[in-house]
Amino acid sequence: MKKLLLFFFFFLFIFGCDLSKITENTNGDEPLGPQNDKSIYVWPNVEVNMEGDLVAVVQYLLKDKLGDDFVSYQFKKYDSITQTAVKKFQKENNLLENGIVDSNTWEKLLPYLKKGDKGFGVMALQYI
Repeated sequence: MKKLLLFFFFFLFIFGCDLSKITENTNGDEPLGPQNDKSIYVWPNVEVNMEGDLVAVVQYLLKDKLGDDFVSYQFKKYDSITQTAVKKFQKENNLLENGIVDSNTWEKLLPYLKKGDKGFGVMALQYI
């Protein structure tokens, strides 16, 4: 449950979502959550040649998960080194190895954090 909340708040911080679009439970009979294709939010794809803060978050998370196996000299730039690290992470987590950080990759990449944690996972969240 805490991991789900972390995903939710991480998403809100990055994208500033309008919470009213996540669910429209008007009659109380349906469970809370996405109700149709129009209300489902997905994680953004991050891929080669992209630049910016979202790439920096991906790089921090890769460093958190892969440790010394990931070193990028192009901070905030999704270069071939970052792509190779994403493919390695995807392979280790039985995901489609396409080098694109998609929704499935985000879900495995995001860390479970608790009060007092340190490291690159925390740095990724603080970077937002």
